[in-house]
Amino acid sequence: MRGIKAGKYLIRAEIYEPWTSNEKLNFTTKEVVIEYIPKTRESRLRRIPTVKSVAGTALTIISSDTKNIYHKIEQDLRRENLSKRDDW
Repeated sequence: MRGIKAGKYLIRAEIYEPWTSNEKLNFTTKEVVIEYIPKTRESRLRRIPTVKSVAGTALTIISSDTKNIYHKIEQDLRRENLSKRDDW
């Protein structure tokens, strides 16, 4: 939405059922006033989780999504190691 200035804008939606004689039946309209604030490039960028502290080999990660990914990788490695074992 380039070139649109900040401010209030009126948005109208019109819904109707077209008839064979080009009439509009069951006509409905809805209007909404929206306050538009353009976003700057910096506000659209995504924040990447950062490492809080490093203590030896353990890392404390802020994002729970990233933490879940590492947990799934660890589970996959454990399953792989168990499948490679020779059961006697």
